Amino acid sequence: MKLSVIIPVYNVEKYIEECLDSIVKQSVDNVEVICVNDGSTDNSLKVLQEYEKKYNYIYVYSKENGGLSSARNYGIERATGDYIFFLDSDDMLADCDCFSFIKEMLKKEKVDILYFDGRSFFEEGLANKEDNRERYGNAYQRKENYGFYQKGEFLFADFVQKGEYYCQVSLQCISKDFLVENKIFFSTGLLYEDNLFTFKAMLLANRVIHRKKTILLRRIRNGSIIQSKPSFYGFYSLFLAYKGMMEFWESRAALIEVNKEIEFIVNSVNESAKNMFYKLDKEEQKKILRLSEYEQYLIRKTLLYENKINNDGYVFPYYLFPCGSRVAIYGAGNIGKRFYNIAIREKVVDIVGIFDSNAIEKSANKIDVFPRCMIKEVEFDYILIAVEKLEIAQEIRETLLEMGIEDYRIKWNGSMYLKNNFYLKSYEYYKFSNRLMCSERSRLILVMLPEHGNLGDHAIAIAEEKFLREYFKEYELICITTNEFCLLQDYLIKYIQPSDILFFQGGGYIGDLWGNGKVFKKINNLFPDNIKIILPNSLAYEKDYQVNSSLAIKELRELYSEKNLYIFFRDINSFRFYSQNGFVKRCYYFPDMAMFLSTIFQNDNNHDLCKKILLCFRNDKEKIFHEEKKVKQILKILGLEYFEADTHLYQKVPKHEEMIYISELVKTIQNCKLVITDRLHGMVLAVICGVPCVVFDNSTHKISSVFEWIKERPNVALCRENDVEKMKKIIESVLKAGYIEYRPMKKEFDEMAEVIKSIISK
Repeated sequence: MKLSVIIPVYNVEKYIEECLDSIVKQSVDNVEVICVNDGSTDNSLKVLQEYEKKYNYIYVYSKENGGLSSARNYGIERATGDYIFFLDSDDMLADCDCFSFIKEMLKKEKVDILYFDGRSFFEEGLANKEDNRERYGNAYQRKENYGFYQKGEFLFADFVQKGEYYCQVSLQCISKDFLVENKIFFSTGLLYEDNLFTFKAMLLANRVIHRKKTILLRRIRNGSIIQSKPSFYGFYSLFLAYKGMMEFWESRAALIEVNKEIEFIVNSVNESAKNMFYKLDKEEQKKILRLSEYEQYLIRKTLLYENKINNDGYVFPYYLFPCGSRVAIYGAGNIGKRFYNIAIREKVVDIVGIFDSNAIEKSANKIDVFPRCMIKEVEFDYILIAVEKLEIAQEIRETLLEMGIEDYRIKWNGSMYLKNNFYLKSYEYYKFSNRLMCSERSRLILVMLPEHGNLGDHAIAIAEEKFLREYFKEYELICITTNEFCLLQDYLIKYIQPSDILFFQGGGYIGDLWGNGKVFKKINNLFPDNIKIILPNSLAYEKDYQVNSSLAIKELRELYSEKNLYIFFRDINSFRFYSQNGFVKRCYYFPDMAMFLSTIFQNDNNHDLCKKILLCFRNDKEKIFHEEKKVKQILKILGLEYFEADTHLYQKVPKHEEMIYISELVKTIQNCKLVITDRLHGMVLAVICGVPCVVFDNSTHKISSVFEWIKERPNVALCRENDVEKMKKIIESVLKAGYIEYRPMKKEFDEMAEVIKSIISK
């Protein structure tokens, strides 16, 4: 087993000798030390070269300055060891047995990651600062030996629960194969890069181990990143770390069992970013205006105004009432107003009013609050006491009893009002069971709706709901998100009847590329007797399904064996692959559902005044286009001003709020002169808005395949990766075509509705 030690070096001539001296004291059999000189301007390189001459296992590389992440990635590319240990150039190893201990542990246990501990030490003067003593005094030293775990996420959960999760990469030794196979590298050009790196690595790792052994001595010094004055660059780096963590979490939420602990860590990065922003002086804060309009909006939305993503708050206690009950709310404080807004929006019960002993003072936020004496003048079935404290609730109950209101009609359960994990289940269960039990019409149940930040999926969901309501008015439509279904599976199984028609959210998840594929299979298997219709979808595999055809055919054969399952494809490649392999009887070809959105958004903009170009590029497993720099250079040559945005918000989007975000995105696109993207719904929304678009393909080829539906439009062009050199002519061509109003695909969606009706009537 060979160990690679990677040391990024930038202007640390004062410390690098101590760092290297702590290494040469080790047992260095089968060890390589890779020192990456990241454009140092002091004598650091000279010191490194002296050690390289003296020790044949020390290798020095020099590169232009690109930052800590860039230097570490550079080292990973050149490492030949089985495991990698990252050591910062101003830190040291704790004793002369560190490498021996690491190698002994890794020989015993073939793991993805070995975790160990460290200890802080301070430069002169820094130890006297109270905030430093509190923050770093016992940092990096864990109280117990956690041992071996089959999955990294379970060690992650234990670290978090016991307050001993540290993101520093110098506290771990990682398999190089694991990093390469999972494409885990450092985000370049940013500070606080360890946050995202460790987060992803720990949640993706399988076999991991922690040993209570101090390996690292971490120097707390003046001039280091952690001691530097807060800057906008630091804040922006934390924001991007938070954004990346959210994206990774959302892509794997259905596969991870420790979401509560993940939420805690993500929130802590969120809080750190927010706190740093408010510590910036006004000039630094103003630098937010240099970012794209979309990023400014995203920062204000996710960090500065809504600073947490947890479940804190009060939720309406539906479990206290039969469906359709007439409920009077007593109490116009925060709880009462919250209950009122929830119940009015969700309409599971009928709110007859909100009452309070101090009605005049309490009236606010456009909610009419009536005086207590008026309670007996309205018809109600129950009164809900909307206070949390028992003693206050008892006083109110006594008052209501004195007014002649029967005891059984007075409801209160303040200890359950907070939306903790237990109550969350109760709340969602009663909300759905009441709706399901109250329904008198035949039911269509639309499942797997999103709550993640991908607005393309939300555009599909909005269109699907609109489509089903317009074409199937005689049915009751019930919409359930993926998270709601996973949370309430046991309850929903009881209330979904064999006569209910199940519709699965469209998108691109049939295969092994995304976690939604597993969720679909699980729901599909739970309801073997129901008619099930997958709305327009795409095949999505880690490897191209044409190349990995045996796996794709095996999975499709399993789907085909489901006698009640009907699959609608939105792209010609998936449809042909499915059809050509013998699966034709219950297979259909219709447009992406988001194309049905064209009837919702009115385009009143003056397109002659639109000047900006929107660049909307993805950054996930489907990305294959990497020539953004060339695109920007061409735009500069053409004298075109551009800005960057994304169709992914990297935050949770509640079901009832998605229209707000979609409208904002559509408005952004409508005000563009041109959209250049490798996002499918970047293309679809541009087409719906009539805006010229240049689009590049993705790894599943769904973009080039869905493009078949719109290929006749002269203001939309599909480019191959090698078309970048022709980009100038392509851009000029679509711009010349200009704005072209979109013709709704009424014929196609009429036909789709007829097919669904024929399926349901069987």
